[in-house]
Amino acid sequence: MANLIPLEAQRGVQKEYWVRVLVVWCMLVAFGLLLITILMVPVYILIESQTSAYATLYSEATIQSDQIASLEAVINESNTVAEKLVENTDDTKVSEYITDITDRTNQGVQVTNFAYTGGATSIGIGGTAKTRANLAAFKTALEESEKFERVELPISSLASERDIDFSMELILVQPTL
Repeated sequence: MANLIPLEAQRGVQKEYWVRVLVVWCMLVAFGLLLITILMVPVYILIESQTSAYATLYSEATIQSDQIASLEAVINESNTVAEKLVENTDDTKVSEYITDITDRTNQGVQVTNFAYTGGATSIGIGGTAKTRANLAAFKTALEESEKFERVELPISSLASERDIDFSMELILVQPTL
C-alpha cells in the first residue's frame, strides 16, 4: 500500500494525533481530580465538625478536671483538719463538768447556777457558802480537778465571814492541736 500523503504532512498528522491524545488524557485527569474534590467536600465538612466537637468536649473535660483537682485538694485539707480534730477531741461532756463540780461541793457550799455556752473555754458557777473556810475548801477542791486549768474566785467573794454569795469562773483544760 502506497502512502500518498507527503512525509511532512504525515508527521504533522502524527503530531496532531499525539497532541489530541495528550489533551484527552489531561482532560480525563482534570475531570477525575474535579470529581474527587467535589466528593471530598462533605467528608471535609464532617471531619471539621467532629474536630470542633471533640475540641469543645476536651476543653470542658479539662475544666472539669481542674475543678475536680481543686475540690480534691479542699477535701484532702478538710480530711486532715478533721483527723486532727478527731485525734484531739475532748470527750468530756458538759454533764461531766457539772458532775465533777457537784461532787466537789462540801456541806457548807450550795451551787445555785451554772453558765456554759457550747464551745466555751470556761464555766461560770454561782451560789452561797456558809463560811469563808467552806468557800476556800471548795475552791481548793476544784483546783485539784484535772478538768479545770484554773479557778478564778474574786476577792470580793471572800470579804464576808458568813453567808457568802459567790461567783467563780472555771477555766477548762484545752486540748492541744
